[in-house]
Amino acid sequence: MTITSLTDTVFGDLTDECDLEGDVLAPADGNAGSGPDTALCQVTRAVMGNAGAQHHNVATIVVADDDDNTGTASDDATVGITDVLPTITVDKDASVASVSEPGAPVVFTAEMTNTSAEPVTITSVTDAIGGGAPFDITTASPPVIATDCGAAIGTVVAPGTTYSCTFSVVVSGNAGASVTDTVRFTVTDDEGNQATDDDDETVDIKDSAPGLEVTKEASVSEVSEPGADVEFTFTVRNTSVEDVTITSLVDSVFGDLSAECGLAGDVLAPGATTECKITRFIAGNAGHEHRNVVVVTGSDDEGNETTDEDDESVDVDDVLPTVEVTKEASVSEVSEPGADVEFTFTVRNTSVEDVTITSLVDSVFGDLSAECGLAGDVLAPGATTECTITRFVGGNAGDVHHNTVVVTSRRRRAEHHHRRRRRDRRCGRLGSRAGGHQGGFGVGGVRAGCGCGVHLHGSQHLGRGRDDHVAGGFGVR
Repeated sequence: MTITSLTDTVFGDLTDECDLEGDVLAPADGNAGSGPDTALCQVTRAVMGNAGAQHHNVATIVVADDDDNTGTASDDATVGITDVLPTITVDKDASVASVSEPGAPVVFTAEMTNTSAEPVTITSVTDAIGGGAPFDITTASPPVIATDCGAAIGTVVAPGTTYSCTFSVVVSGNAGASVTDTVRFTVTDDEGNQATDDDDETVDIKDSAPGLEVTKEASVSEVSEPGADVEFTFTVRNTSVEDVTITSLVDSVFGDLSAECGLAGDVLAPGATTECKITRFIAGNAGHEHRNVVVVTGSDDEGNETTDEDDESVDVDDVLPTVEVTKEASVSEVSEPGADVEFTFTVRNTSVEDVTITSLVDSVFGDLSAECGLAGDVLAPGATTECTITRFVGGNAGDVHHNTVVVTSRRRRAEHHHRRRRRDRRCGRLGSRAGGHQGGFGVGGVRAGCGCGVHLHGSQHLGRGRDDHVAGGFGVR
């Protein structure tokens, strides 16, 4: 018989591919000399289908004898499709290898490659930081800061292709720590078989130096000599990114204030502040500048130390000296033609600093500085000194002996004069600031004057005279 064709219900006409057409088959009589009684053809085809499916096909051969009689024969074959589980590989990279403590956002890139023979569908993408619980990275909710992985769920990835997305989270920790971050993809195939894979990336935490800022403020910028109480406020702020513990607060003039302020051991969170107020007496002469510097010291949890300083100045203003002179006569009247009268001069320092008496001059008795021995005397604030002299006061009845004494004092820097009158023979306190008295007196010291009146009478009693007039042209000062 001669083969005329070979066809398959699935693969079609295989006659040419198998090159069987025209082949003659001998009878199957066991006589090898008459030729082969079989013919063989092999073809290779991809058999595809889902798991559980059956590939079934039938091959049919047609033959003819030399009388043109034809015959056919058929046979079938079945190939079952077995299930193959999906496989994937995941790769993860960080945008930086390290961040400074206490932490910072890091961008991670996550890639998933389908290494299986059929498409897979992404069903979840999660991340876990430092071995913690996994969290979804397809939405921007804490701890995820930002993400473009939102389209991952439901994406179909063909065999051999890769899906990639990025997301950002904060990686935090103490200096020297290493934080491992793990991303995981889960996929399924069309049979519902699931595959997962993950990859991790490590980010190191670098040490960050602590920082403190101290400010020092005085309640006033100046005080009058010889000084006054001033309140100082010290404010300390943590300018670093981690907690800082204050270890000391030391002032260049006031010394160690740590215990007084109670700040030592205080822990300041980033950006937090604390303060302390103290009161000190600031003393000095006019023109003196009180300047001091405060230094704060602190450390972080790694023992790194930080310091900062700030200064403040308080000026001491000039205060002009003042003195008070009183002049008293031992009697308020004498009988004509006159008599000896004792005059007492008392000088008191009414200012806030030492003054030196430079002169004591009477309008009638002249310069008494040498006689009284007061020139050069230094009077402390509130201190007094006095001098007593005796002079003959003469005149006609009704005359008034009126004279005025002027004391001049100075301090180390300059001299100032001032003068005033009273209507009594006892003079009160006298003082004037520099340049404040009409008459061209000097600057920087003080001058005070006091007048006394003594009446001369005949048979009648005369009252005390006024120190602002001279009766009968007779006056002593």
